[in-house]
Amino acid sequence: MKAATSVNRKQAKICKERGHGVILSDKWSRCKWCGLWVREVCKLEERESDPPENERDLLTQSEELLAKCRTLEQKAVGHKRKKAKP
Repeated sequence: MKAATSVNRKQAKICKERGHGVILSDKWSRCKWCGLWVREVCKLEERESDPPENERDLLTQSEELLAKCRTLEQKAVGHKRKKAKP
């Protein structure tokens, strides 16, 4: 039995671009054209500190950006109201 090796991402990308039907999951799948056996192995990591923004998922990044925009908008409206008062 051969030991599992990491997937060559470039090769997998080429295979996908050729229209080959490999769906990466935690189950082994063989491309019927290339014969390459692949599976995706994920590991769950936890951390107490905030991760770098570029490592966060897009939904989290979008929610954080929206919250920042709302805060800035509220500050701008409050600043305009203070100036408008005689």
